[in-house]
Amino acid sequence: MAQVLTAALSRSDSPSLPGAAAPHSGTLQLKVRPASKRSGLVPRERLLERLLEAREVAVAFLLAPAGYGKTTVLSQWAERDERPFAWVNLDADDNDPRNLVTAIALALETVEPLGWEVFEALTSERPDATDVALERLVRKLARRETPVVLALDNVHVLRSRESRCVVSAISQAFGAGLQLALASRADRVLPIGRLRAHGNCVELRSDDLTMTRAEASMLLSLAGVELAPEAALRLTRRTEGWPAGLYLAALSLRTQERDRPDVDGFAGDDRFIAEYVRDELLSELPADQLDFLTQTSILDRLSGPVCDALLGRRDSADMLARLAQSNVMLTPLDRCNSTYRYRGLYATVLKAELRRLAPGRDAELHRRASGCWAERGDLERAIAHAIEGQDSHQAGRLLWDGAARHVTSGRYPVIRGWLSRFADAELAADPLLALAAAGTALLAGNLYEAERWTALAGERNDDGDLVRAGTALMHAAIGAGSPAEIVACATRAHDLLGDDSPWLSLCRFLEGVGRHLAGERDAAIGRLRDGAHHAAVAAPMVQALCLAQLALVASDQGDVDRSVTLAERAAAQVRRCGLEGLPMVALAVAVSAEARARRGDVAQAAGEVREALGLLERIIDPSPWYEAECRIVLARARLRLNGPVSARELTDQARRTLERIPDAPVLRGWLDEAVAQIEAALSDGPDADWSLTTAELRVLRFLPSHLSFREIAEQLFVSPNTVKTHVRGIYRKLDVSSRGTAVDRARRAGLVEPGTGA
Repeated sequence: MAQVLTAALSRSDSPSLPGAAAPHSGTLQLKVRPASKRSGLVPRERLLERLLEAREVAVAFLLAPAGYGKTTVLSQWAERDERPFAWVNLDADDNDPRNLVTAIALALETVEPLGWEVFEALTSERPDATDVALERLVRKLARRETPVVLALDNVHVLRSRESRCVVSAISQAFGAGLQLALASRADRVLPIGRLRAHGNCVELRSDDLTMTRAEASMLLSLAGVELAPEAALRLTRRTEGWPAGLYLAALSLRTQERDRPDVDGFAGDDRFIAEYVRDELLSELPADQLDFLTQTSILDRLSGPVCDALLGRRDSADMLARLAQSNVMLTPLDRCNSTYRYRGLYATVLKAELRRLAPGRDAELHRRASGCWAERGDLERAIAHAIEGQDSHQAGRLLWDGAARHVTSGRYPVIRGWLSRFADAELAADPLLALAAAGTALLAGNLYEAERWTALAGERNDDGDLVRAGTALMHAAIGAGSPAEIVACATRAHDLLGDDSPWLSLCRFLEGVGRHLAGERDAAIGRLRDGAHHAAVAAPMVQALCLAQLALVASDQGDVDRSVTLAERAAAQVRRCGLEGLPMVALAVAVSAEARARRGDVAQAAGEVREALGLLERIIDPSPWYEAECRIVLARARLRLNGPVSARELTDQARRTLERIPDAPVLRGWLDEAVAQIEAALSDGPDADWSLTTAELRVLRFLPSHLSFREIAEQLFVSPNTVKTHVRGIYRKLDVSSRGTAVDRARRAGLVEPGTGA
């Protein structure tokens, strides 16, 4: 370039300066003119407003990877700003500081003559000619009166320290109407931190340059692709608003021969995207950086320690920092820049490059990554990588633990999604995978599938404690045998599992249920309390079921207040953890319904009865004891609420279920008591139905006590006349004429508890 300048300065066709023709000569003309205007560009109004409002700051940074429209924004800014723009399109030659100073001087010369001193120094043979020219240029800028924006595009090509120093020196002269605009893929040219601290810069980074939904829709339309709003939104999210990605997507969609473009089929492996990323982002990377990028592309979250463990190196944190500075579509996930992720389309291209450059390497890396995340306790990522790495054994161990954490907290669709990535033959081939499938099916309410997968796991003849424990636990949970058999299987599973197993709380619940139904109340209480304690955080559904069963034990012991309190805690856990839609919480809801009915909360109790019945019906094939418990408890609730007719239907269903359960004295006792109460209620005819109101049920609770009507009114915070009105309604509906007869009738029907009253 110095030679071109020398030739230009030798001409004498300029009245003010022999070198005035320099900006119009050959190569220099291309370097110092703005990017050519293109039609069909999306106006970036929100970005232009920020730049126009920041005209008093010294430096404007546009920092983003390739394809974010930095040059476009600069061009649109130049059109909108009344100040003249001196433009330099930098290239590799500008790593020679003399070339860089020459280009900047010539660009500024097109706006306002600099005088002969700068150009004279640039044509000198002195060793310090560049330094002298730079010093004179900075001095000229400091005295310049005409406001100007010096736009340096593609600053990232400046790799030499000397050229970066040139930009830094020139930036010192800017401010008060003079503004330096830098468009770059990297931010290592100027001390951004210092400028930012002094409020002397404005920054537009990739997050700012990302296109909004409206901008993306306009780009697609201008590119000749018309999409429905929801399709355009999906494409914008898929490309993460990357302008080049959106435009290339439009080109790809235009090639499809169909009425409606397949937006969902567009991904990072599309040839338009792949070729662009290779040419613009990967082609100039050093081999070690490219190798790092491709091998870590399998990770959705990158940090120094994880990448070190994955690749067997110690400098990953430094490598990530350097790559982030180079803006290779690496996005920080925290404010201290210790964790990152690759942008979606970019990651897909990197994965394709890994498969192309090193076939089979991706599976090995996934297996390593699975171990890395498992050691760090990130079960979800460990499972996902084990599946990607086709490591069925590792996936089985992780999925078995994962099934406990996800299924018992109500997130079994996550496990089901992972299991769906295996063929049935692959699940059956690994006993822990089969057991994970059994547990998922069981807690989703499909007893048949649970039995099938448990049987397949048992056929593998695996002598490992984990498999034996899992098989025993599934047999206990299926509950096809007697309560004693449930206890035996749950106890065996508990003894074989480690102390930190996430399945322990389910073992304790099943053992507690079995002991309760076998008549061992005290032993049941200990197991259920232990299960509720261990399930408090990791398995909220199991905790709710433990509390519900404890409520039933308390009811059997005649401790009504404790039973109601435990039932309320079970229901609260279901609501708090968002478990309402899970079929297996039907028991907790049913127990809560009975407790509300006892308190006289008619509307809420009736709603929970309907809710529990709906959940129970969604269980394809429930365990016999579970179905029997639910139906008997719901029958007791309905008897308290709506009379005996609907309750008898539930006890009839429970009786048929109990025929499948040998040796269940507690359940049979519950059923006999409920049936007796129903028969007593129906003694006046098959159409008897009391339909007591909420207020009447509240008053009824106090009738067996020694309290007078006035004292009952004080307890309920109502007037004595109101109590008398409700009592008359109770007498009429129960077809009695005295308080004592009403109490006897209500006790036989199960409407009030045996004893002295509230």
